[in-house]
Amino acid sequence: MKKYIIPIIVAITVFVGCKKDTEFTYQSEDNVYLNYPNSDTLTYSFSYRPSIDKDTVWVPVKIAGNRVAKDRKFVISVVEGSTSAVRDFHYEKLKDFYIMPKDSGVVKVPIILKNIDTGLANNSVALTLRVIGGLDFKGDLPSAKRTKSIVFSNRLEEPTWWKYWGQLRGYGRVKHEFFLIVNGNVQLADMSSP
Repeated sequence: MKKYIIPIIVAITVFVGCKKDTEFTYQSEDNVYLNYPNSDTLTYSFSYRPSIDKDTVWVPVKIAGNRVAKDRKFVISVVEGSTSAVRDFHYEKLKDFYIMPKDSGVVKVPIILKNIDTGLANNSVALTLRVIGGLDFKGDLPSAKRTKSIVFSNRLEEPTWWKYWGQLRGYGRVKHEFFLIVNGNVQLADMSSP
């Protein structure tokens, strides 16, 4: 009888002690944010192709929430106080809304930059964007996640990978130009990305 008591006690303890745990699921309303992985600013230069009048920068927008089986709308606006670029002169007008495709968690939004200002050869301009939820998304995420800048010009700008190449040291446009002449390569691996 003694040899049955311990297994019976263990079996009773297991049956009494086990209960289904509460499932925690995502319960917040869906949000959208601008997905720049390593910084709050994207740098673009027309100096690599000075003959083009305009080019497209693809801005990644991600959802914080659930994917759904229908297209959803969101709005991207220009933050006027942080923007030195002039609409229709430095960039094309943004659309009234953009579409997050059904069953998708990310979309790349085209931002068309213009290279018609001769002043871009000497100065950079900034275009600061903020994603707003619109009807289908909330705008509850911190402003830093929803607001990013595109700094562009027609001169060499410090690329994101420059600081990770320690032997290059401090950035300079002449040094950058010499590096491109010697290396013959415009884009190098961004060591900040995994």
